[in-house]
Amino acid sequence: MTARPSPDVVVIGGGIAGCSAAYYLSRAGASVTLVERVGIADGASGNSAGGLHPLEGDNIPGPLAELAIWSYRLHLELWRQLPEETSVAFSERIVPWIRIALSEDDVPDLQRSLRAFKEAPGFRASMLDSNQVLEIEPRISEAVLGGVYMYGNAAVDSRRLTLALMTAAEEKGARFVWADGQLKPRVSGTSLSVAAGSEMIATGAVVVAAGPWSGRALETAGVPLLIKPIKGELLRIDPPGPMYRQDIAYPGGEAHPKPDGLVWIGATAEETGFDTQVTGAARRRLTADAVRAIPALAGSTVAQHTACLRPATSDGLPAIGRVGGRDDLYVATGGGKKGVLLGPAMGHAIADLIVDGHTSAPVMGFALDRFG
Repeated sequence: MTARPSPDVVVIGGGIAGCSAAYYLSRAGASVTLVERVGIADGASGNSAGGLHPLEGDNIPGPLAELAIWSYRLHLELWRQLPEETSVAFSERIVPWIRIALSEDDVPDLQRSLRAFKEAPGFRASMLDSNQVLEIEPRISEAVLGGVYMYGNAAVDSRRLTLALMTAAEEKGARFVWADGQLKPRVSGTSLSVAAGSEMIATGAVVVAAGPWSGRALETAGVPLLIKPIKGELLRIDPPGPMYRQDIAYPGGEAHPKPDGLVWIGATAEETGFDTQVTGAARRRLTADAVRAIPALAGSTVAQHTACLRPATSDGLPAIGRVGGRDDLYVATGGGKKGVLLGPAMGHAIADLIVDGHTSAPVMGFALDRFG
């Protein structure tokens, strides 16, 4: 039997960060093997509502703002590139949004959204009074005080986008290896390898993009990285009546109408370790918040209730770059609730660092050395 050549890079993790890294590395001519213990997009990347919101959210405005918009632009490029490289469709689209206020305490959120969208090129927004909100969507609660209409955010089927990235990487020569058990880089002097089931893969570089399990994967390299899993539960419901024509953000949650006719309601955010069981408490809370804002949803059937684990660092910012001062060991994780949005930028930056030794991606503030 002919021995398989050692790849230039082994990527650990089949979520959007890992598959983006495999894609951009393969495009740059590197030989890549991606190893995964469950399946492509089987975690948070495959159970996300798929919203791409670069102007709002945790640490935006703030330290994530520049990276978020940079990655958003990469998504728009992928919308053009991936259909030429693979037949995997991922329902990419620009989506209109309405954010509503049900009490005076909610009004500052509307004003912040209005400013953010008015100031960003390519986005737009306008303030709505209660009558204008109900004219756009009469099924919203009559208790609504007002809202803001926003345009420019995007949405994708995050599972299929992740699959499209890996499929395109495979078209360029990347290899996928499924391996049960823990996947960890093995460091021996200047040599690197990855144990993947019964296979030991020697390689020139390793990218750890294993989401909440990235810290465990890096233990063998002697690098402490605290990545905590944030559990997110989400409902997929079959609502009565015509499909909603825009996403609706309301106090306590969001409603996302999907091309398949379902509306996704989400999402919770709890620290419960590595527990992925759905709970009745989360279902009741998500339903109550949604029905308070959109009473017509009270007659909905729950088609699916899911839970996933999002990776988050201690400071809530991603971990991107070299590990432990080495130039052959890298990490790309910690996207939290912005994981799908940030995935392409994380993968692109890692590919740049490995192939060119530097990157134009705005990731300088996300290196591991900030944790000491």
